[in-house]
Amino acid sequence: MGDEGDVAAVAAAEVAEVAEAPAAAAEPVFDETSAVKEVLKKALVYDGLARGLREAAKAIEKGQASLVLLAQDCTEQNYKNVIEALAAEQNVNLLHVPSNKARKVVSCSCVVVKNFGEQTPALAWLLDYLKNKQ
Repeated sequence: MGDEGDVAAVAAAEVAEVAEAPAAAAEPVFDETSAVKEVLKKALVYDGLARGLREAAKAIEKGQASLVLLAQDCTEQNYKNVIEALAAEQNVNLLHVPSNKARKVVSCSCVVVKNFGEQTPALAWLLDYLKNKQ
């Protein structure tokens, strides 16, 4: 009979630990890079990205752009000037990212987000970050 009390106490402690774990996991902590990666993944699923100078310029000029990402390691200064001028002209948020390679994929120096897809904590964090940055 004494063993049953011990089992119940252990089971109650495990339930308490499991109940606390989702609360901690529900509050993801983002930084600029991780939030951008999450937002780009979602936008790619919803076919909401324009990549490269040609696609980006078309999307910005048509007023479809919600966010412009420009790589700081782009070596062509004219490329940067064109994207920065178009973004300023259309009043689109421009965010400089450190590298043009997020993963082992083909790199591009400019990405325009036309459709964010669904609302995510990463998107909320990024939009709040951009609002506070201005």
